[in-house]
Amino acid sequence: MAKESLFIGDLRLDGRKNDEIRELDITIDVVKDSNGSAMVSMGETKAIAWINGPREGKSKSFDNKGNIKCIFSLAPFSTLVRKKDYKRDLKMREFSKTLKDIFEQVILLELYKKSEIVINVLITQSDGSYKSAAINAVTLALINSGILMKDTVLGMSVGLHNDKTTSISTIKTIFDLQLQEEKENIPLLNVAYMPHKRKFIFLELLNAKTPYDQTDVLMKDSEKACEKLFEEIEKYLKYEYIY
Repeated sequence: MAKESLFIGDLRLDGRKNDEIRELDITIDVVKDSNGSAMVSMGETKAIAWINGPREGKSKSFDNKGNIKCIFSLAPFSTLVRKKDYKRDLKMREFSKTLKDIFEQVILLELYKKSEIVINVLITQSDGSYKSAAINAVTLALINSGILMKDTVLGMSVGLHNDKTTSISTIKTIFDLQLQEEKENIPLLNVAYMPHKRKFIFLELLNAKTPYDQTDVLMKDSEKACEKLFEEIEKYLKYEYIY
């Protein structure tokens, strides 16, 4: 059975061109009694992140550098059926570890000896690319809290859509996937990217059947998508913290 096209003419179903990201909205200081917080909306996907710490850690392993603890929560926005709770809980545990791995590479932990930094993230609404929204929210919450980092960290998703609904098959790269596009099970790359260092620190390729040459395309286009996102975030940071 042929898949439906994700395009109407040259536009995606939500009105964007293939290389356009969704509207970005940022709000800081959204969680009281935290050291810093931010809410990021990428289209209809919303993530809230807040930071507790640096605070004194109890483990002796904190003596040489600080430690990060990550708590990621995915709200049950699509269903409340209990038999699916285990799957959601597993996703939350796995992505909590992923966030820890990402930000351990970026935060200058040697400056926070004997301290613990707790990163909390909650996805309150998801319409695709919730991992990207979570990464971006954590970055902005860390900046808001004054935690020193090597670079800004950007989260983005990029996919490849092979449109076979016409007589001529065409492959298009699409930026910042929304939920309906994710459901098509197309080759999809989730990334965390440092724009100043021009370096990926997290790569997650979904759909193992993706040909190698298409993987290379996804990598190159994900950099372009992250650059577009960074332009928007940089404008906000300059307005909020410099001017």
